[in-house]
Amino acid sequence: MNQQPTIESQFVSKLADNLNAEIVLGTVRNRDETICARDQVLWAVRCRWRLPGGRCNGLVQKHADIIHSVAALLEKCHLVKYERASGQFQSTELDRIASH
Repeated sequence: MNQQPTIESQFVSKLADNLNAEIVLGTVRNRDETICARDQVLWAVRCRWRLPGGRCNGLVQKHADIIHSVAALLEKCHLVKYERASGQFQSTELDRIASH
């Protein structure tokens, strides 16, 4: 039987690029908004394709850890300023250039 990767694993591969673009656009301003947005996207995709699972509060911490890691990577590359304590993102000039 053919096993396809989960929706979550497919999103993670492009999460840095997507998060970078969303920060530049102002769609998300902090870690909590990003977690909420990701949860809504995954839930909508699952509903549309009638996939098993739905909103799972157990995944919130996993999503938080992934978002934190991606934000830290973007900060290391000087694409965003990431305030770890508050979870706030701030776009940089290099971030705006890289997102286009």
